[in-house]
Amino acid sequence: MSLPDIVLDDLNWQEMMEAIRSQIAAASAEEWTLHAPVDPGVTLLELLAYALEQRVYWLDQITDPLILAMLALLGEKPRTARSALTAIEIYAEESLRREVVQHTELRLSDSATEIHFRTLTDLTVLPIERVVITSPSGQRSAARNDPQRWRMRPLHLLPADRGAAEFRCDLWVRDGLGAGNTSLKLFIDLDTACAVAPEWRRDNEGPVTPPAKLRWQYDSLSGRVTLPDTAVQDGTGGLRRGGIVTLELPDDWRAGTPQHGLSPYSLWVTVERSSFSAPPLLNRLIPNVTLAAHQRERSLEDPAIHEQLEAWLPLPGIQLQLSDPLPPLEESIELSLRERDGVWHTWSPTTDLGLQGPGDRVFIVDRDSRRLTFGDGLTARIPVPDTSGALALSVSYLGGGGESGSLGTDLRWAVTGDTDLLASNPVAASGGRETESATEARQRAASDLMQCERAVTAADFETLALSTGGIALARAHAAVGYHPDFPCHYVAGAVTLFIVPEVPRNDTADAGQWVPYPQPDPGAVEEVLYRLDERRLVTTEVFVRGPVYRPVSVRAVLSGSQVSEQSIERALARYFDPLIGGEKGTGWPFGHAVRPSEIAHVIDTLTHGQAVVTALTITLDDEGVSSDCEDLAIGEHELVCLQQLSLESRARQAERGGLR
Repeated sequence: MSLPDIVLDDLNWQEMMEAIRSQIAAASAEEWTLHAPVDPGVTLLELLAYALEQRVYWLDQITDPLILAMLALLGEKPRTARSALTAIEIYAEESLRREVVQHTELRLSDSATEIHFRTLTDLTVLPIERVVITSPSGQRSAARNDPQRWRMRPLHLLPADRGAAEFRCDLWVRDGLGAGNTSLKLFIDLDTACAVAPEWRRDNEGPVTPPAKLRWQYDSLSGRVTLPDTAVQDGTGGLRRGGIVTLELPDDWRAGTPQHGLSPYSLWVTVERSSFSAPPLLNRLIPNVTLAAHQRERSLEDPAIHEQLEAWLPLPGIQLQLSDPLPPLEESIELSLRERDGVWHTWSPTTDLGLQGPGDRVFIVDRDSRRLTFGDGLTARIPVPDTSGALALSVSYLGGGGESGSLGTDLRWAVTGDTDLLASNPVAASGGRETESATEARQRAASDLMQCERAVTAADFETLALSTGGIALARAHAAVGYHPDFPCHYVAGAVTLFIVPEVPRNDTADAGQWVPYPQPDPGAVEEVLYRLDERRLVTTEVFVRGPVYRPVSVRAVLSGSQVSEQSIERALARYFDPLIGGEKGTGWPFGHAVRPSEIAHVIDTLTHGQAVVTALTITLDDEGVSSDCEDLAIGEHELVCLQQLSLESRARQAERGGLR
């Protein structure tokens, strides 16, 4: 049962006055005889009742300072404003090498509003005109001057067969790469699951464990040379997600044979063990791309600030008005004040002055009005500047942020300070947000309290495994008491998680890239194990494994119309599939027995009753555990997969009996 809501302000003024009048005679020993409103004493009691009613009303209200104080007890505070993020391709109309330094400002062209982004890293713009990708699945090419600009048909880069593999990237450059240290940035757009956010999204999980060890190689005079790990910054996490790869290329990178004024520079990406859950699918590869955020550097050193300081009095609630129209990002504000002692002191932003002491040099930020508010001497310090000499205040911050930075794709940008450079964003700018209010922070904290953060029950282990950030898992099955080294015995305290990765289940089957029995990559296993190990009970031993598949062979005899063996094989493969199989289409249940009646029903549904299954034999495993009519049981923590289908069609015999 649920408890009723507690109401604290259920006493009103009228009820209080009636109760007070009933006590006047006894409290005054019957000396107070006039209880009408004209009596001054009654008027005073009415006034006190009115004040008490207001106090009772306040008692039942949860104010913003109270919410912030309760959040502080939970170790939470409102989230500050955040700027949108995107990837920016910078290029020149003429193929020339250029250097773009970090924090270069970009202005959105052809826009009625002033929207500025700034780059987050340095970028060397190389005169790359064309890229050609060659993998075991085929070859794709794209050019800078194409109408669709770097667009290409999707291409699987590496197989998922656990063997050695490689793909090649040829960069066709006009007039060479140039002398000096060269840093190449490649924007790699991969088609991944929605649970894996690319590097250019704010909700990405930061560095992720790669599914396979990639080696980047280039062609030198002495042959192919592997770049050291220190020369590679892989934002894709080993092709687990979309991202930007930064390569510090040496001076001995040798070009191939020039063609039509372009020289090819070749890169190879090799793996000794292609341990991907599914082949990584490339959508685009674009050179000369860096990350950019909806930010703009601002500083206040104008005479208007000095005028505000001269008008300041050492009183509570002093405010500083920022003159710039861009709202500040709270965490970026750097404020220094020379106080009366002649020393410069640093002041910091905070979310609530009520949690501060009288000596704390803090202030709160109002983004909408672009105003800074200081304390009252009890909750936070009152600023007292030294106005006897030069400017005593220095303020710098990043302006921007919020939802105004959410923009579409393929927009044109102008590079500040260089009119020869242009820019375009191949992906949408997203992730910007405004400052969280106390009510929003309360709702978020309440929802966070409902999240599973400790692994106690089997459902807890499965929930925590599926919510592991940076990887895409479709299913998780907790085997309590199962120890991989002692599979035939119950081991107290042992929990084994069997995880099934999320792999494509769409048109990839036609391309020959269907993964029939997906296995998690080593990086995914490591991430899940680390997450569960931090949240398990002290006496629990956790193991993470890929699913165990039992191969199933089916031999069926059909009577009736001819049916394509390929269509039946595909239907049975989908029915046994760990992701979309089973009766509910959510994956074959762990430990579910293989039943001839269910297989016959799948065939009958596919043929719409035009063909009848007259004989059906199921063989489990290669050793040949067969059954014609009985269910074949599998292990409690196992799955199945279709290994072979043998189909025989016979003409339907004429029915006998009945009237002619």
